[in-house]
Amino acid sequence: YSFSDVLAYRFYLAFFSKRRKEIQNKFSFLWKGRSVCENCSRSLLAIDLIPIFSYWLRKGKCRYCDGVIAKRHFYGELASFLLGIFLCLFSSYPLITTSLFFILSIFLSWLDAKMQQIPVFAILLLVIVSVLEVVISHSYFGIFDISFLARLIQPLAWFVIFYILAKVKPGSMGEGDAPVVFAYLLSFPVKVQLFFIPLASTLGILFYLIFLKGEETKDKGKKTAIPFVPFLSLSFWILRVLAQIIVDS
Repeated sequence: YSFSDVLAYRFYLAFFSKRRKEIQNKFSFLWKGRSVCENCSRSLLAIDLIPIFSYWLRKGKCRYCDGVIAKRHFYGELASFLLGIFLCLFSSYPLITTSLFFILSIFLSWLDAKMQQIPVFAILLLVIVSVLEVVISHSYFGIFDISFLARLIQPLAWFVIFYILAKVKPGSMGEGDAPVVFAYLLSFPVKVQLFFIPLASTLGILFYLIFLKGEETKDKGKKTAIPFVPFLSLSFWILRVLAQIIVDS
């Protein structure tokens, strides 16, 4: 989680933030250099970067400036740890694609939540990882294999629906959502695919009702854009945990 979070944050700084002109070697900036405090920009020591424990030991504050560290870091690391334990013990998904899915889902969700934009290269990587997992897990080496074609129907249908919505009604749906939906859906068996969009939509609606509706009621002219990729990613991981139960039911 920490790696994906830092990668997304640095990518945003290098290519989209007001500081982007100050960063000369953008690609080197993504990989090199120590992590820093988001409040005081001091370089952090190894003891400050131990997932979960560093946050707990420092009571959620920076050792240098005493600034508050965002709780999302702690909860993200805790959720990642629990998810990793579950998938290692009970999941039959390939470790390599699971790891790549995790990195990309955090990366895409972070950027979509921050600026409602998704880099094309990250979407292409997500699609490649999804196809790779299908090949590794199910040995679908023949493109005309009937089971593979059946697996393609829902991803293609939802891709077309999301793309048309983005074109016909701009702002209602981002164009980047369509290929993300396709990639996530393709990784699931047909039976599990049925639950993906309803679950992601339900999560998005609940988020709006709990966190945003009250603010819009107070400020009647306020309209808040809700990024959909974070809810697609959350739905993806929930169904990845429950996939075997759904298939066997």
